[in-house]
Amino acid sequence: MIVGTYFDGDDDMELAWKQHDVYGQALGIVVGTCNRFALFAVALLGDSGHKEWGRIEGCDHRTLQGAHDLLAAAWRFREGSRQGELPLVEDAFLDEARWLDWLRTELSTWIDEPRMVRSVQLILSNQNEPAGYEAETSLCLALLDRFSDVPWKQSLREAHEADGAETRLARSDPGTESNVVWFPAVCACVGQGLPPCNESPCRTWQRTDHQSGAEPLE
Repeated sequence: MIVGTYFDGDDDMELAWKQHDVYGQALGIVVGTCNRFALFAVALLGDSGHKEWGRIEGCDHRTLQGAHDLLAAAWRFREGSRQGELPLVEDAFLDEARWLDWLRTELSTWIDEPRMVRSVQLILSNQNEPAGYEAETSLCLALLDRFSDVPWKQSLREAHEADGAETRLARSDPGTESNVVWFPAVCACVGQGLPPCNESPCRTWQRTDHQSGAEPLE
C-alpha cells in the first residue's frame, strides 16, 4: 500500500497507516472473494477455457496495489463523513476491523459487478504482462467511477488513463519473492463451519494445529 493523499481533504494519515498495517489481509479479501465468484461462474458455465481462474494462490502485490489503495481511500472518505456518528470506544484495532469489515461488504456486492471480478482474474492470471496491465487500468478506472462521490484528485484518473506507464517501468524486478503474497486456496475457517476470514495465513489455521505441525484444515 502506498500511503498518500488521494482526494481533497484526505489528511487522516494515521488512519491510512492503520490500513497499511493490514494490507495483506485486505488483499486476501479481494483475491479470496473474487476467486469464489470466478469459481462459481466457471462451474456454472462448465467453462474449460479459464482453468486458472479462481485458483491462483499468490500474486505480486503490486498488481492489485492501485485498486486496493483506491478502495482504502474510498473508505477513508466514508469514515471522514461519519466521524460525528462513531462511538468513542478505546480499541487499538477498531479502525482496522471496521476497514476490513467494510471491504468484505463492498467485495460481496461485486457479484453484481462481473467486469470488476473479471479484471481481478485477468490481473492474477497475467501478472506483470500486457493483459494484466490493461486489466489493472480497467479495474482502477472502474473504481474511480464506482465511487464517483469521492472528490478524487484529477491526477489519479489522468495517471490511470495514461496506462500507468511509470508504475510499470518501476517494476524493474517483477515476480520476485519479496513482492509475492500467498493466499490459501481453501480457507480453514470454512472447514470449521465458519465464514472464510480471507486472511493469510488463515485465522483458524493459526489458532489450531498448525503450530504443532499438523496440516491445515480443509
